[in-house]
Amino acid sequence: LFQHVVEEGRQKARAKSILPLWGPDSTFHFNQLLLRNTIHSPYFQKCCEKLMDWNAAIDEIYYEVKSLQPFSNDKSPSTAFCLLLRLMTLRMTDHQLGLTLKHADSPFIRGIGFLYLRYV
Repeated sequence: LFQHVVEEGRQKARAKSILPLWGPDSTFHFNQLLLRNTIHSPYFQKCCEKLMDWNAAIDEIYYEVKSLQPFSNDKSPSTAFCLLLRLMTLRMTDHQLGLTLKHADSPFIRGIGFLYLRYV
């Protein structure tokens, strides 16, 4: 599933307004343990199936993210990092990134925007 959504992002990246990545889109500079656990997370897989665009991902961040820690208390990947990885596979435009960084409704949306900048 992860390879499929990465490939979709590669195809989408051919559009002019998509922000270019710095480095590989197979890892997005995630720590290998975090990447492996996130890819196999049921929540991330659900995100890949249900969240098909930036608007849906931002809404999910608003309703579900309560922390920006990479792992939750039970050592599974946090909802924040699952959604961050999903946004990376969706690829953001310059305009979408600007809206994410200036979002007034949630500090977690802005925080994920800054994490996006850090990783890609």
